[in-house]
Amino acid sequence: MVGGVYLPLPNAGEGGPSGPGEGILYTCPVASSKLPSLVKEGARGWSSWFSLPKHKTQIENIQARLWDLLPLIRNNIYHPNFRGSFSIKSVLPALIPEMSYEGMLIADGEQAGLAWEELVRGNIPKAEKKRLRDGLVAYCRQDTLAMVELLARIRQT
Repeated sequence: MVGGVYLPLPNAGEGGPSGPGEGILYTCPVASSKLPSLVKEGARGWSSWFSLPKHKTQIENIQARLWDLLPLIRNNIYHPNFRGSFSIKSVLPALIPEMSYEGMLIADGEQAGLAWEELVRGNIPKAEKKRLRDGLVAYCRQDTLAMVELLARIRQT
């Protein structure tokens, strides 16, 4: 049972990341599609200082090792608190109520992108820079822990 609702998961303990060096993502095609642009364009087209062509092989290796948690959840689990959405912001608090993005300075991907852009452009006071950086770190920590905890919860079923 996951979060009060259980749909049998075929081989739920199998699949997913198989060993060290593999990464778990949610909506992997979206995130994975951004990696090649780091080689060509850099982050948001700021190629003059953030392009990573010398790391092309490493970026491609990372991309090849990504594993998407979304299809496993979308195809096998539903909870009324998803309210029709399979976004991580809906799934996480429904399946792991003690984890939520509520009350965080940066609580979703759009806010994270805007904060990143402000930090990169650098025309903000030092205190605001620290506040945004701390908010991004907390958001990334929550996203990372969410993947770990969701996979662990699913494997327990």
